[in-house]
Amino acid sequence: MNFFKYCFSVIAVCTILASCSTTPGQQQQILSEQPKTLSVNNNWWYARFSINWPEEKSPNWHIDVLLADKVIRPVLLQNQEQIKLWRFHRRAGRKWGHIFSFIFYAEPEDAKRIYQEIGQNVILFNLLDDGVVEKYTTEDLTKLKRPNIEDTSDKHWNEIIQKSWPYYIMGVSEMWLDMIDLLVTFNKAKQEPILEHYQHIQEAITKLWENEGGHAFLHHLNALFAYQPVAITERRLMNY
Repeated sequence: MNFFKYCFSVIAVCTILASCSTTPGQQQQILSEQPKTLSVNNNWWYARFSINWPEEKSPNWHIDVLLADKVIRPVLLQNQEQIKLWRFHRRAGRKWGHIFSFIFYAEPEDAKRIYQEIGQNVILFNLLDDGVVEKYTTEDLTKLKRPNIEDTSDKHWNEIIQKSWPYYIMGVSEMWLDMIDLLVTFNKAKQEPILEHYQHIQEAITKLWENEGGHAFLHHLNALFAYQPVAITERRLMNY
């Protein structure tokens, strides 16, 4: 994972903690429930979207934004009790292509229904029909390949980070999704084609990251960890 991806992965934890509105008693209850209330039947599941990426062109990152808002958001709202943990993953490389993933922790019967809800989404159907999304893939529901809370964390990390990271990255993903929602709301008056609309949303998120990520996200994250230094492997080039 390069430094830019690392930075983007760590932007939201301080905001989430700072905005928590629960009382101390409620916080204690929440903390005591994690992860003991997670069913032994839970497993990590991937819903993957392979996005068309023409040669000699940049990835169509705005399609990730469209999928998150119009395809995954309804699923999250409909299955809040069943999805214990979740997150997004974005990547693009010529070796594997442009893949947008929705990763969630749930029981197999719930995963089956969630997969079906995603597959029946009209927006996704149209994107597939137009070739914007090349394919939507799910996983074998009969095999629990990732039952542990840390099973999608980087195996090179310390065990403490592996086990706690899923809660953190869910907060990052939720913040990113909320930013999309706010930008869509602010731009509702604009009458433009849906793909163009979400391209503008992607550009606006990029601009927010460029202009305010250093202080709003990274500075306050550093503050949460008592302003202690972090080991970074520099290979230059660097996005920051």
